[in-house]
Amino acid sequence: MLKNIFSTWNTQDVIPSMLQGLQRLEGEYGNFEGVGVATLMDRRIRHQYTQGTGPDLQHLLQKQSFSGHLGIAYMQPESAKYEKNGSVVHFYTTERLAVAYHGVIDNLSDIRNELWALGYEFETKTNGELVLSLIQRYLDIKLSPIDAIKTSAAHLQGIFALMALFAEPELLLAAGKYCPLQISVNGSLGYLGYDTKALSLLSSPITLVAEGNPVVLRPATTALSIENDFASF
Repeated sequence: MLKNIFSTWNTQDVIPSMLQGLQRLEGEYGNFEGVGVATLMDRRIRHQYTQGTGPDLQHLLQKQSFSGHLGIAYMQPESAKYEKNGSVVHFYTTERLAVAYHGVIDNLSDIRNELWALGYEFETKTNGELVLSLIQRYLDIKLSPIDAIKTSAAHLQGIFALMALFAEPELLLAAGKYCPLQISVNGSLGYLGYDTKALSLLSSPITLVAEGNPVVLRPATTALSIENDFASF
């Protein structure tokens, strides 16, 4: 199921939109084993996760100064501990880059060996850190964020949906391999996801994004900024 990761953007604070989206998905599909959000604030990435539900996350965020115009929200389904069918969301973040993906990537072992040979080290053994490190590798050789995502998605083999939040420049990129992106814009608020039914619970109308290039979302205070070609859905 591709309903457990989505991004959103807003001309105002994006956190209420993400919390509302999480609660709507929980209302439809039942409670999750964990929920998290990441956003850009003061040109660095802020992240909060809890092994609980949407209301638990909201309670944590109420104690913090936490806001932004771009964000990724993700949730772990109750089957996450079994890691079946790519249902687990893999997330990893630094202050400069946050990556969330789910699906099945077949060549992670090869990529890990390639990065080790190049001198990259890993703090964890998680797949999320590995995919982030791959993207960072292309940033380190001076590719633009867009080209880094394109090259990474081409290098990764499998079926997956990927979102990356960049602190500099401030933007959010999304790409999928055999997982078509879908987007919905309603006034000053927009959602991006990979599951039609789940996205329809958050916003409408829904538009299918043309395959081949990542979706580029940029923060804006007066209007939404989206870069890609779209197809009617």
